[in-house]
Amino acid sequence: MTTRWMTTLLGFLLGVGFAFVGGPVLAAVDCNNPGLADADQDGLSNAEECNGLVADGVSASITIGSCRDTPQPCLDPDKKDLFIVVIKSTANPFGTSALDEPAHAVALTDLFEPMRRGIAAGGLDMQTHVLTSSPSLPQCTRCITPDQAATVISENRTERANSCPSDPPRWGEASWGNPNEGGAAIVYSQRILDGIECFVNGLPSPGAVNADQLKRDQLVNTFNHEAAHLIRLAEQDDRKVGHHYPLGASCIADVSPVYEVNRKGVVTIVLGQDFCGPSQTMISAGATADGSGALCGDFSDQDFDPPSRPKFDCLPVN
Repeated sequence: MTTRWMTTLLGFLLGVGFAFVGGPVLAAVDCNNPGLADADQDGLSNAEECNGLVADGVSASITIGSCRDTPQPCLDPDKKDLFIVVIKSTANPFGTSALDEPAHAVALTDLFEPMRRGIAAGGLDMQTHVLTSSPSLPQCTRCITPDQAATVISENRTERANSCPSDPPRWGEASWGNPNEGGAAIVYSQRILDGIECFVNGLPSPGAVNADQLKRDQLVNTFNHEAAHLIRLAEQDDRKVGHHYPLGASCIADVSPVYEVNRKGVVTIVLGQDFCGPSQTMISAGATADGSGALCGDFSDQDFDPPSRPKFDCLPVN
């Protein structure tokens, strides 16, 4: 289990990042003759992405068109697609999700913008398809197709904290792997809001920091951070900090954001809004250094009955 929490004001443990070797540069898919391979290694065949996808499930029906004739978000056989089911918390003491509160609201269409950004802009150059429920196909409850599952990120919002703890609780946790493995994460949104308020209220000049903007930025950071674990980012598993980059690296997959005030009252905030080079390289290659698929293959804990292709395999690239 991968966990994340707010660092204390005076520091935290360090993690390490790894570099990855990129994959070959492939020619663009011809949608007039797409075939059944998976050029972008995202678990969807070229034909599915060229023709569009309709998933009629038990709990939901999802239709996503091809980018040939549908505006964004759409399916492109040359760009990786990630399906993320976001389950907002509404049955909580506040009666609403932290994502919907006007002061720091984040629309679901904007929540995973860092993943959609191009590589040069600090993103992963992926298509993210945010859903509010999964189709629940016969093959598995999270399946988008018989061979590919969505990830699920659930918001957990509890009562407001009565005090500011010296050892802040986790802000999120996730399984590490790809969507067809664990594929699930939790974001503790009220802990994030409480943590930011504790930090800002403890500053020499609290008004010098826009607390609402910081809350919004931290919510976006945490949702993307946990989603990153669900596609094998930060491959190196450090025995102290798990699958993260070093504290202060200013990456979304950092072990923790940094909120510090030193004895002289100097404020330091390091909150990564971009994905770092190793993450970008690995996603571009589609697999980790040991060949494990970032988005496809590895149906190790899904109840596929029967799987339409062998377990632990992605479709061939061409």
